[in-house]
Amino acid sequence: MDNIGIVLAGICFCFGGLILGIALVLLVQWLSNQQTKIPPVMPQDANATIITPNQKQGTCWLVMTQGPKRGQTYLIDRPLVCIGRDPENDFMIDHPQVSRKHASITLQNNQCYLEDIGSSNGTYINKNRVTGRYRLVNGDVIGLGGVVLMTFYQ
Repeated sequence: MDNIGIVLAGICFCFGGLILGIALVLLVQWLSNQQTKIPPVMPQDANATIITPNQKQGTCWLVMTQGPKRGQTYLIDRPLVCIGRDPENDFMIDHPQVSRKHASITLQNNQCYLEDIGSSNGTYINKNRVTGRYRLVNGDVIGLGGVVLMTFYQ
């Protein structure tokens, strides 16, 4: 895409369109930056699982969109998954706003349910604090302590 921008800019320069040529180069650079994707992050703990887009239907997973492991994907493939700062959790998230035992996700009949398990800074779904058991739906944004964000997919 960069080569096309340079060729187009050269044509504009030839016809006396200096300002247009510069604007075109800047536009091409901006468009190139918009298409940049976050590189995948390999799991740093043994319990995290990277999944592929061809994962079977009905599988649930979380993608960290903000936090210490941004871009990492966590597969929810067992009946109970615990999330927190303690290394004994299924999904360990090393951030000071995340409690040692922060939240849990229960998988029942192909549905996932989120619960806060006594965290200090709260668990949120789409910016609303979780006070009980919440059934997750595709696209829900889970907030841990208000600083770590994970998107739920099913």
